[in-house]
Amino acid sequence: MMRWILLIAMIFGFGCSEPAATSSLPSPIKTASNEDGSAVVHLYTSTNELTTMEQLGVTIELSRTPTTDAAIEPVDWEDAGWTVISRTHTPEREIADRLVTTETITLEPFLDGRYTIPSIVASAGDWKIATDPFQVTVTSVLTPDDAGEIVVTTELLPPSAPRSERRGSAMLIAVGLGMIFAGGVFWWTGRPKPASPSVREQLEQIAGGAIRDDHEALALVHRLVATLKPNDRLSRVLDACERIRYSGSAATSPIAQSLASEALEALEGV
Repeated sequence: MMRWILLIAMIFGFGCSEPAATSSLPSPIKTASNEDGSAVVHLYTSTNELTTMEQLGVTIELSRTPTTDAAIEPVDWEDAGWTVISRTHTPEREIADRLVTTETITLEPFLDGRYTIPSIVASAGDWKIATDPFQVTVTSVLTPDDAGEIVVTTELLPPSAPRSERRGSAMLIAVGLGMIFAGGVFWWTGRPKPASPSVREQLEQIAGGAIRDDHEALALVHRLVATLKPNDRLSRVLDACERIRYSGSAATSPIAQSLASEALEALEGV
């Protein structure tokens, strides 16, 4: 009888055990620190693969002790092939006895290929620390048919039409195409930039509990929200992440999931 009771207990225990945690949310990160840890540079990117129609969010974070006078040196993003769309600088603030400053840059590629994220350098006096450079892959949204040879029609009107009439028709067509192109450019530049689909998908996975590690989930919410264009609700989410991460408070899965859900609600309509 006792043997049957032990067998049932073992089966019940195996059936109720929590499945192994899995995470499909890779997030490139580079870190540099001096020997005593008084100055630390963190580099975050929203993704390491994007298309020519998408933008890349890069966050640079400098954390230092009050007695360490360190600063981030300027980065030449244009020299690396990127177009800078926007910059958001967070004033220096004290978090858990350290001074932390954050800058978020939105970058846009021009052509497909491999782009370099340069070293981020922090200097103070006669010493420097720098993150390692790494590459981001940009793929084209053009299909092979789009990239093929363009066939130019040399005759717009029947051969019997007078040359002046052909010239006038060609001019009207050129003007019409120019107006259509200008309208398309105006619409594209004037529309609000949507959040990167990869950022939204990662927030949805965190809100659904895809990451079991509480600290990892909270840190990822912090990095993802920092890459987005701020509004009131996203700023509150960012502040909450910073307070919990740097105050030493214990992070829990419900907190990370709740903050991810709050960020997703703030993105509705963007």
